[in-house]
Parts: sequence; structure tokens; C-alpha cells
Amino acid sequence: MKKLLCFELFKLRKRKSFYVCTGIMLLMLFVSVLSTKEMLEESFYSNLKITATEITAESLSISNFRLIAGIFVVLYVCEDFEQQTIKNIVSMGYSPAQAYFAKTIVLWIATSFMFVLTKGFVFAFSALVLEAGSIDYMFFAIMGAQYLAIMAELAFGIFIALLLRKTGRSVSAYIILPLVLTMVLFMLFDAFELEYYHLDRYWLLFFIDEISYLPVETAEVTRVAMVSPVYIALFLAAAYFINRKRDI
Repeated sequence: MKKLLCFELFKLRKRKSFYVCTGIMLLMLFVSVLSTKEMLEESFYSNLKITATEITAESLSISNFRLIAGIFVVLYVCEDFEQQTIKNIVSMGYSPAQAYFAKTIVLWIATSFMFVLTKGFVFAFSALVLEAGSIDYMFFAIMGAQYLAIMAELAFGIFIALLLRKTGRSVSAYIILPLVLTMVLFMLFDAFELEYYHLDRYWLLFFIDEISYLPVETAEVTRVAMVSPVYIALFLAAAYFINRKRDI
């Protein structure tokens, strides 16, 4: 298993998509911070105050982290099937379960690296050109809840990629399926005259926006932090089941 993890990490370092996706997010954040600085220098916005902590909290939305990191995850998984790498791994004596867990661990490491890098970059750069703002317990709680929400998105991406196994349709499904499901759920809520706020509170697609714009209520942060692990467990379990039942 250790050798398999090292092999997956080696593949990660060779994946251009990892560097391209990370670079795109950093570039978007760089441009956003500079644009904010220029905006605040205009007389019309002279009374407006935006701090580094606020931009850092909003950075996942600004950089489209969910979309870009999710596409990277899908590409990483699907490339192994399209290039027959997964068959070579199994032929070396590893089980499909070992291949799945090794890939999941490496993708967790890669996405965590993206998360920490983008958050660290945007805070350092925005603190340099703007006011730093206050960092308190709630700020770190928000960062933690956002991280869990992103890990839930990661699990969803792995599930979609293992279900479809083709890059084009997997990327399309990752982008479109949550939007379609959201529309269907809203239609059902409307048809049965149910309250929309239940969907807003517990639907994964809304988690990032719910806790990105300061100030954030403690109840919202707690809810995201508690519900996200449920999505993580469900998607990873479903992905494992699919990976075990289907032929390589």
C-alpha cells in the first residue's frame, strides 16, 4: 500500500492539470484583490472598508474553487481509466479497493494543498495591499467549515468519476448534475408547498456561499460543519461500492 501511495503521489506531481487548476485559482484571486484595491481608491467607495479576512472568507467563491478543484479531481480519476493505468495497478497485485483508497488519499492531499495555498496566498496578498482585519475564533471556524464543505465536493467528484469513468461526461455531470438536482428539488418544494429554507440549509451546493460572506452566524457554520461529513461519508461509500462491483 505504501508503494501504491508513492506511485499515486508521483503521478500527482506529473499531472499538468494539478498545476494549471491551482494556477488559475491563484490568478483569479490575484486579479480580484487588485481590482478591490483599485475600487477602494475611487472617491465613490472611499467610505467602504474591505479587509483581508473578508476576502479570505470569500476566496472560495471568488476563485471558483469548487468548480476548478472538482474538475481536477474528475480529470485525475478518469485519466487512469482512459489510459488503462488502473489495469496496470491491479495487474501488479493490488486490489481495486487498495487502488481506490490510495487514489482517494492522494486526492485529499492535493485538494487540501490547493485549499491551504489559495487561502494563505489571498490572505497574505490582500493583507499587504489592504487592511488585515481581525482574526478570531469565528474566522478559523469558518475556514474549518469551508474545508469540510470542499472535502464533500471532492467526494462527490470521485463518485461521479468512478460512476461514469469518461472525462467528458464526468466533467459535464459534475458541473450540470448539481444544478439540475437543485432545480428539481425547488420544483418539488414548490409543488408540495414546502419551505425553501430547508433546501438552502442542507443542500451541499449552497454550503460555500452560506458561510463565505462575513459576518456569518454561528449556527450556519455549525450546520455546514456537521452536515458536510455526512455527504463525505455517503459519496465515498457509494464510490467505493461502485469501484468494487464494476469491472476494471
